[in-house]
Amino acid sequence: MDATSTIDPRTIPTITLTSAELDEAEKRIEAGELPPNWFQLYYAAIEANVFGADVKHDSNGRPIEQGLGSPSNMTHQSVEAYRKYGKEEPEYERNLVKMEKQLVDSNARRAVAARNAKPNKHGRVG
Repeated sequence: MDATSTIDPRTIPTITLTSAELDEAEKRIEAGELPPNWFQLYYAAIEANVFGADVKHDSNGRPIEQGLGSPSNMTHQSVEAYRKYGKEEPEYERNLVKMEKQLVDSNARRAVAARNAKPNKHGRVG
């Protein structure tokens, strides 16, 4: 490996590389220094880094956000932050109404899950 290179053939980076680094990766693939599927591995590593190792995909293959504040797991804090800081965004009112509906749905789902929660072997619930 070149001492100035950021590309290590033993690991796949999980950060976004510059166009120069991507060009270098192409050259190293052609030279046989990196595996032919290096770009697929690279994009999968970035996706896992951003969305988590258990990332789910929609029917088009795009990753689905799952964390707190995501559309499927909306929080009061996310809605309030958008209400405070998102006023300049296009379609602010429409997005706010959508987020508030997602919050109602998420809270209902969480309430059902809490009611149906079973204690683990130590007696802990949740």
